[in-house]
Amino acid sequence: MKGVIYLMHSTATPLHPRARERMLPLLNEDPREPDGLLADGRRIARLLAESREMVARLAGATPDEIVFTSGGTESCNLALKGVALQRLARGGVPGRLLVAGTEHTAVLYPARTLARLGFEVREVPVDRHGVVALDALADMLGANTFLVSVALATAETGTLQPIAEIARIVRERGALLHTDACLAAAGLRVDVKDLGVDLASFSSHKIGGPRGAGALYVRDGVRLTPLIEGGVAEGGRRGGAEPVAAYAGFAEAARIVIEEGPSEGPRQAGLGAMMEESFAGIDGVTLNGHPERRLRGMVNVSVAGVDGEALLLRLAAQGIAASSGSSCFAETGKPSHVLTAMGVAQDLARGSVLFSVGRDTTAAEIRALLSVFPRAVESLRAIAARPPDSQGLA
Repeated sequence: MKGVIYLMHSTATPLHPRARERMLPLLNEDPREPDGLLADGRRIARLLAESREMVARLAGATPDEIVFTSGGTESCNLALKGVALQRLARGGVPGRLLVAGTEHTAVLYPARTLARLGFEVREVPVDRHGVVALDALADMLGANTFLVSVALATAETGTLQPIAEIARIVRERGALLHTDACLAAAGLRVDVKDLGVDLASFSSHKIGGPRGAGALYVRDGVRLTPLIEGGVAEGGRRGGAEPVAAYAGFAEAARIVIEEGPSEGPRQAGLGAMMEESFAGIDGVTLNGHPERRLRGMVNVSVAGVDGEALLLRLAAQGIAASSGSSCFAETGKPSHVLTAMGVAQDLARGSVLFSVGRDTTAAEIRALLSVFPRAVESLRAIAARPPDSQGLA
């Protein structure tokens, strides 16, 4: 195989050529040139409307329910903080916010900030597959609970949450439900109306669009306090000049997902099944996440007796780019909070690696990985088994 075998699509997808082509002419903003973006003020409004309509189709929403943002992280922040601050702005007192224990840091960090501001924040437990415990959720929903946040697909394992059922439980208690759909939108059809959610976050670079663009679905009637003030853009819900080219690229990526999703999803699931079947034959390798209700193009495994970061380095030396299951915590040296919440032992959590495929991944690339992976595991286990004074620098 030539070049890098890229198996980190759950972290970021390569920019799709069609999205790049859509963006390039829009990068010329010189108003002195006839084709410059700023030469005709009506053009920007038209492009934004077209982009918003396409992203709304991706979400199953109406265009006026879509707020463009700088990415999934801002969308999650706007959902949590925007709802919480609106509660205070309308004279309410800080209430309870519930988040799943396996949420991305884009949800966990703003939740912790709200806790420091006086809100009560509690983490909902999950089972060993990472699925939210519905009974525990129902018990934790009190009269003062105003918002619940659960990702549609867990970032590190791809486990799919029963969002429609969660929405029913949350709605009965009078709270709002936010879901982080950034990862799920790349691998399955998302319809916010069918799911019954009030807010949903989306990210451009998770679906083949450019970095720096995202969206938040806000159900009609839900009020937010903007985090970025200074204008009337996005219906007054986010200030600032819009990066039109980025939003157009995001919209083109959304169009491609809509067009190719019915065939591309099953193809990627088949590549994931190839990995699962092969890994199952290696002693001490266990799958993390739900065995069935999962984005099947994502395969997170723990390898007993092997450090995950060391394994990633071995694979990288062979031209294979994968990610640590605990990518958000890799620099801290701590095991993945997602796997910890699932009850995975710390040594296995540290030995986790994540492979995620995309539209460009081929069966030949997966076969190349599967030829390298067992040897890498065997060599690292052999080094770990040697006495410290005989390991050398290998």
